[in-house]
Amino acid sequence: MKKYFSILFFSTLLLSCKNTTNEKPDEKDEEMTLEELAKRHVESDLKIPSSEKYSMRIYKEHLNSDDFEDAIITVNRLDFAYSELENKKKTAKASEIGFAGNYNYLFYYDGEFKKITPNIVVMSSALSELKINFINLSSNAYKDIVMDFRLLNASFRDYITITNHNPKTVFEWNEYDKLGTKNVTANYFDIVESQPGMPKYINIYEGKLLNNTSELNRMEKFEPIIKKTSKLTSSWFFVPAQAKYCTVKK
Repeated sequence: MKKYFSILFFSTLLLSCKNTTNEKPDEKDEEMTLEELAKRHVESDLKIPSSEKYSMRIYKEHLNSDDFEDAIITVNRLDFAYSELENKKKTAKASEIGFAGNYNYLFYYDGEFKKITPNIVVMSSALSELKINFINLSSNAYKDIVMDFRLLNASFRDYITITNHNPKTVFEWNEYDKLGTKNVTANYFDIVESQPGMPKYINIYEGKLLNNTSELNRMEKFEPIIKKTSKLTSSWFFVPAQAKYCTVKK
């Protein structure tokens, strides 16, 4: 049977931006802590007024092959979402769709150059902050980023690598979908060793949701417990020429 490569396209966000981190830091930046630098950069980049309450979290990790600690910075602007939608008289309608919009942001801090990228907007629910974890995916020498975000009654997972000092999504899939209905589905992500020196495979198994969702009343706070089943639904491998994960259609 003839084989075709099926490339995963990302409809919700594209994590690649102009390289802004390959310049030496100025003296003022050198004197600031990461927390101080992040606060100044985030408020300037997003034009956040001093009166606005927002959530900012910093996750530190080695994310490339140098010896410097990097960081991922996430920002949630729930109060801004309420205010913006109230002014537009769309609060009730927005509530029905979980306050979905451009209210969650991701930034990358390059530890070598002490520079932070411009904001990367993540179209998602303002009621749920971005969830960040780290794994060895492209290399065992440093970590890559796992980002979970929610949209309506679904959760999506992005695997992100640092390429040329900037974050780039290489794979995206839904963790669960149709939460709160009889047709809820879940997926289990299995990271598998490939050839030595090559990025790992990503196998997707049909998952079994172990949580009791019969009395689910706060969907945005839901933390899934997903068990792996024996049903492998797809297998993905990294293609350097595409800089993304691909699969083979049978």
